[in-house]
Amino acid sequence: MQNQNNETPEVELSEETIQAMKELGEILRGIHNRLISEGYTIKDGKIYKPDGTLNVPLEPYKPYQRRKK
Repeated sequence: MQNQNNETPEVELSEETIQAMKELGEILRGIHNRLISEGYTIKDGKIYKPDGTLNVPLEPYKPYQRRKK
């Protein structure tokens, strides 16, 4: 969010929020490292399988979607 002077206002975060963000960063780094160790490649924000094909994510879960017969 920017004010009229095109400056971003300073926001003070609690220690609890900062700690939670650090923990999230560690979790994401662990996922990244595991993908790399298993042969996946991450390029331009996309994940490629070890065979070089694009890893297409599954469709999002829709809890009230009827199952196909």
